[in-house]
Amino acid sequence: MEHQQSTLPSTRVPPELCDHIIDFLGDDKRALSICSSVCKGWASRARFWQFRSVQLSADRATRLERLLRRNPQLGSLIRHVFLNLTKKPTLRAKNWIEETLRPLAVNLSAVNRLDLDAFPVSRKTLDILCMHFSSVEYLGIFRCLFEGHNALFGLCSSLPLLQELQLHDPMIADGNWPPTPVQEIANPNLSVVRFTKRTYRDPFFQPLVKWLLSGDFHSALRTFEIIDLEKSDIASMQEFLNAVGPTLQTLYIGPSDLGDSPPSDVMKALDLTPCTGLLELGIWDIRLHLSEVELGLTDWSLDWVICLLKQVRSPLLQHVQFYIHAGGVDYGHLSNLNWAGVAQALSDPHFGPPCRVTFTIVKARGNKKELADHVKPLFGALKGRIHWHVLCYGG
Repeated sequence: MEHQQSTLPSTRVPPELCDHIIDFLGDDKRALSICSSVCKGWASRARFWQFRSVQLSADRATRLERLLRRNPQLGSLIRHVFLNLTKKPTLRAKNWIEETLRPLAVNLSAVNRLDLDAFPVSRKTLDILCMHFSSVEYLGIFRCLFEGHNALFGLCSSLPLLQELQLHDPMIADGNWPPTPVQEIANPNLSVVRFTKRTYRDPFFQPLVKWLLSGDFHSALRTFEIIDLEKSDIASMQEFLNAVGPTLQTLYIGPSDLGDSPPSDVMKALDLTPCTGLLELGIWDIRLHLSEVELGLTDWSLDWVICLLKQVRSPLLQHVQFYIHAGGVDYGHLSNLNWAGVAQALSDPHFGPPCRVTFTIVKARGNKKELADHVKPLFGALKGRIHWHVLCYGG
């Protein structure tokens, strides 16, 4: 938590206590607005929280630009900006970019966290982001439309303080776009990359790996997450693991349920043996939906999990996580799966204490406590060797 020196007037209540009360209201915009009208001292503290994080649509961004034009000092309080320009991304927003985004960005030099949602990244947009958001340490990109892969990686390469990158459903615009000139950073601080591609089939993963492995962009990387991995991604993923495996500390992986190949064919082709320095492994999106049970697909749904576990040989491993989707599956279906094979793989000595195991089961319906009580005994043989618990969500 960041603190400012209190300027509250002398009252019977200690100023530090008043500061603490206002800090407690940090997420209540209405209460902060009331506090800011009490006196100058309260206004200073309340505005610190009012403007710390701003969520902007096109209209809100226009209003904020006008406010900062009259009170430019407020821009120094803004640390987090969430930009959502349109519900359906388009590159036809040039007037708004020139008239609002460019003058607004001039006053946002203190921002260290930037989220872009459904935001079109054109050449002009890229120029503005690179020029005025150089202090950004976290960049989140959700359903954004780019003129090309080089626009995305050009943006990332131009942020010298970038530490965490999150990509969700990035898209490429139709058309042949010319290369975007960017200024690449020689020694980036990028340590966390999270990539999910739930809906769109744009080939972003292979270019992402190529960019990460170029220069020193992977030298500080310690956490990597890839959800919806497809068979066409395996070669690039293996190249990535071979390069960063020994220094990678946290790995979250999960197969796609929209691809042409079943998860077993995808994940069994992956080799985790280069990851000798892992502290945490997360196996995401184990899908056990009722439709899969009826088709008799649940055997391979856990076989690929067992295959991955047998490849892990990190002596430093402290935590293994499983994220299981069990929509529409009853307790009997869960107990019929090959949990014994999972338990046997986890019984390997290198999974012993202090390594703990977490099962997160997402179920569309059913009593959470009953489901937890049903699953826990299936791993009774591991008691005393592995610290684990079951977390169940759903009504």
